[in-house]
Amino acid sequence: DTIVHYLKQPKGIVALAVIGAVVVAGSIYAYTASQGAGSSNGNPFSALVPKKEPTITTLVDLSKHELTNLDGDAVTAEPMGLAIDASGNIVVAGYNINQILTVSSTDGSVSTLAGTGSRGYEEGSLGVAKFSSPRGVAVSESGTTYVTDTYGLRSISSGRDGMRPSVYRLGKKSLDAVVDEGAVSIDTATGVAVGINGDIYVTQSDADGDRVVKVTSSGETSFVAGVPHGADHGADSEALFDDPEGIAIDSSGNLYIADSKNNRIRKVTTDGTVTTFAGSGDEGHVDGTANDAQFTSPRGIAFDSKDNLYVIEGWIDGSGGKNHYVRMITPSGTVSTVTGSAGGGTGSKDATASNLASDWSGLHGIAVDKKTDTIYIADGQVIRKIVR
Repeated sequence: DTIVHYLKQPKGIVALAVIGAVVVAGSIYAYTASQGAGSSNGNPFSALVPKKEPTITTLVDLSKHELTNLDGDAVTAEPMGLAIDASGNIVVAGYNINQILTVSSTDGSVSTLAGTGSRGYEEGSLGVAKFSSPRGVAVSESGTTYVTDTYGLRSISSGRDGMRPSVYRLGKKSLDAVVDEGAVSIDTATGVAVGINGDIYVTQSDADGDRVVKVTSSGETSFVAGVPHGADHGADSEALFDDPEGIAIDSSGNLYIADSKNNRIRKVTTDGTVTTFAGSGDEGHVDGTANDAQFTSPRGIAFDSKDNLYVIEGWIDGSGGKNHYVRMITPSGTVSTVTGSAGGGTGSKDATASNLASDWSGLHGIAVDKKTDTIYIADGQVIRKIVR
């Protein structure tokens, strides 16, 4: 009743668009109940603030850059994992070109951080090192870049303290944990994230099962959770995953995993307990509370400065339509859609989030610059930028 009363009074308020937003003189404003209740004059609109709709732009189209390997073959980058370095630039795992790229966040210029472009395994200086289909990438606070490829976990040193930048491999030894199939290696690592204390966490999925592994900066490995295929909860090896991909860490040190084939986002607390953070397990696109929300093949995940978790998902439906979404999960578990398209074609048109339809090519990686909360997404051959 209070809202209706004030809708009738102020000039310029023409419509109540949805609960939580009003249109005042043509502009959308955010409204919360706490603002109305806490206002000194009892006017629920006295604390209204403009609600900015997300905008989506293309930072760089990597298909327009002449990227060739040492054999002289022209190849497309197919960017996969993304990360943000200390300068706010985007570090990109170039899956097809076997290189790690750096993209400027200001002008979209591209440079090669490491890798010759020829597929293989080679340690050494940045211009000599070789990668094999790099997928995941993460950057530590000290500036070290970690990459997952078919040879496991690779480390690109920052070159600080007078040391020469170089690439080497971490986790050469088998895992300390032994399961029914025997010792587990990390050659099949996909997602990667760096913890608060500098430990590295990777996700894996292979014939031996699905798991999360911790690797120290010195290369010591240990088992965190998972192993056989499934979706049970519990502690350590009692919990099951099915094709875990993206991994991210919140400000308290808890791990979050995109459990792709289970259509869930899982949480591993610092004591090793595994639970479902969001997702009913059913395929679909439904926003709402953590238990009711539905995902379909969630892939990459990343946190912003407020511990909101962003999730990318994409799949082809039975009629051949391509479905791509960027979702956001609040710390309390409420799921909403930031942008996306369903059942359409592909493309990379720039627009606001609400009218961007049928214009995603294939979401593979996501990173958030926590200084600005700007979101970057690897979409087909382009890096997209979302400003909220």
